[in-house]
Amino acid sequence: MRLGLASLASKPHQHASSEWYKWLLWPVTLFSMMITWIYGRTFVVERNRLNKLKLQTWAKSKYNMQYFSQQPNESINRLIEEAILEAEEKGARVISLGLLNQGEELNRYGGLFVHKNPELKIKVAYATAFALCQKGIQVVTLREDEHEKLIRSFGSNLKIWLVGNGLTEEEQSKAERGTMFVPFSQFPPATKRRKDCTYHLTLAMATPAALENVDSCENWLPRRVMSAWRIGGIVHALEGWNEHECGYTISNVDTVWDAALRHGFLPLTIPTQS
Repeated sequence: MRLGLASLASKPHQHASSEWYKWLLWPVTLFSMMITWIYGRTFVVERNRLNKLKLQTWAKSKYNMQYFSQQPNESINRLIEEAILEAEEKGARVISLGLLNQGEELNRYGGLFVHKNPELKIKVAYATAFALCQKGIQVVTLREDEHEKLIRSFGSNLKIWLVGNGLTEEEQSKAERGTMFVPFSQFPPATKRRKDCTYHLTLAMATPAALENVDSCENWLPRRVMSAWRIGGIVHALEGWNEHECGYTISNVDTVWDAALRHGFLPLTIPTQS
């Protein structure tokens, strides 16, 4: 969300979070959190246009720590479902859920809403990184649950690691010097980085020049760079695809990739973080 000043919105959040004057906002933040914990609603924070396509970003009045509290699912999912139904009533063609709003534990990647509302005509979009397995490339995982999702295993001595945002320092220490860590999760690893390795950005692409009114970053991403999860929803709207892509249903990766390039989304020219 745009934080009042364009200068704050022009750079990734992680580079501006240490500014001293931001600490002055904590009393306001705390009061706001107390209010939204009891009462919250969804509101429009950004409107964009891409050629003939009209886009809106709807925000929920919840903080990220509320997603990780003991019982967040019911109130958060209720807000999401109400927003989906309201958007459909207003004529929305495609809905893609924000990064924290589409977790497996929260709502089964959005599949919960389609199951509860089978009459939905709109599409709830979700994108994930199973492309390597679909192409027959074997990968290794450190966690059993991720291993079950990716199914296949490979030997050691890998130079490229696919990692989630829960990557620990101990796990990083097992990598060889010069390893590249590639996140397949919505958020980048939060642990301390090794100086002898490189870290790829999370799945994202540069937006087309035709995309209007983009005045905010997606936190850790560079200016005018958008996460693949959000791009997936936009591409589905541009292509006029009607099928739902949520839960564990994934569209053909090559088809979506070609469509994204055709509509002006581009691979990043600076993909790594040292």
